[in-house]
Amino acid sequence: MGGFRSPYAGLVVAVLLPALFVLGLLLIPLGILFAIRRSRRGPLQSPAWPVLDLNRPHVRRGVLAVLVLTVVNVVILSMGSYGAVEHMDSPAFCGRTCHTPMQPQYEAWQHGPHSNVACVECHIGGGAGAFVRYKWNGVHQLVGVLSDRYPRPIPAPVKNLRPAAEICGPCHSPWKAHGDRARSVREYADDAASSETVTDLAVHVTRGEAKTTPDGRRHWPAGSGVHWHADPANRVEYASDEKREQILWIKVTTPEGTAREYKAEGATPEAIAKAERRVMDCVDCHNQPVHQFPVSAARAVDDAIAAGRLRRDLPFVRREGVRLLSAEAKTRDEGLAAVATGLHAFYAAGGGASPDPKAVDDAAAALQDIYQRAVYPSMKITFGTYRNFLGHADNLGCMRCHDMSHAAADGTVLPSDCDLCHTQP
Repeated sequence: MGGFRSPYAGLVVAVLLPALFVLGLLLIPLGILFAIRRSRRGPLQSPAWPVLDLNRPHVRRGVLAVLVLTVVNVVILSMGSYGAVEHMDSPAFCGRTCHTPMQPQYEAWQHGPHSNVACVECHIGGGAGAFVRYKWNGVHQLVGVLSDRYPRPIPAPVKNLRPAAEICGPCHSPWKAHGDRARSVREYADDAASSETVTDLAVHVTRGEAKTTPDGRRHWPAGSGVHWHADPANRVEYASDEKREQILWIKVTTPEGTAREYKAEGATPEAIAKAERRVMDCVDCHNQPVHQFPVSAARAVDDAIAAGRLRRDLPFVRREGVRLLSAEAKTRDEGLAAVATGLHAFYAAGGGASPDPKAVDDAAAALQDIYQRAVYPSMKITFGTYRNFLGHADNLGCMRCHDMSHAAADGTVLPSDCDLCHTQP
């Protein structure tokens, strides 16, 4: 009925109690079977099966009672089954029942731009086939959790994810013209003033207008922006390692049917044949659309200063923040305590001018918030554990292909011209 909100209460009410109820019902025919076997071995040799004489009033009443109670049981089990499925499809079940393994992903989902989208919308989808397949996979995961034999960290499910057209397509149209998006990247130095450097960019997401081929297919032409890569009409195939960080081979097929292949420098035919092959789509760049983790301590601190969560008037706040966040700790509580005590100790020892105590407290709280979103010692997760391929400033990203080392047979290389994707006004 929806009266329980705790994931553990839901596990008991929606899963355990219906299972015990079914077990109790199964005990009835099981008890009858045991009674029949005992009667066959007894001295009186009673009939193997009871005789149902509906001409006898008490027999008719008994049969009617069984039929009515069976209908009641079906209703109860239907409600229980629905409640169990609804509970197991809830984000609370995914993130809080399996607390330790899925805590990082659950907290990242809560702070991400898709926090209003339930886990099953992306990880399962619609249809009975998808439900059975992914729930069966969930049984294996449950066994791993109960036996404490799950990987640390939990690997990104790049192989098991549904196609991006199914996940992203209902909300994000590939034909939406975004034009140029202005972006300012703010970075800070390690000096006392945490000196600021601002890089203003115009990112070419989509430029111009979509074209139509003679057979009626729409597509973004070459040079139209970053989203050209995810256009279904522009087929980009590649071969890579399991993490999709090293791209060995690329094949680009245009809507007109022309194709060109590029190989990475030093890639052998044997290595290319063994590599994973895939058609490029949205998640090859937007590989953290939901579970976003800070890519580095430096970038996280820079973003906090730019957003005003860390005050630049604290001397050396950027340098000390990066230092404290990068330190290793055995437990999360130990790491959080080390961040706060380390910052207070630095300023208490005369680190720069004597700052306002409240400003130090606020800075410590801001650094702890960053630490909580990025570091999970129990799952061996820290800054950069999960790579983000969007861009290339803090990771390989675009340079997995556009590194001037992927060449075609005629010597043509994939360009790495900055103006292809962005310009500095």
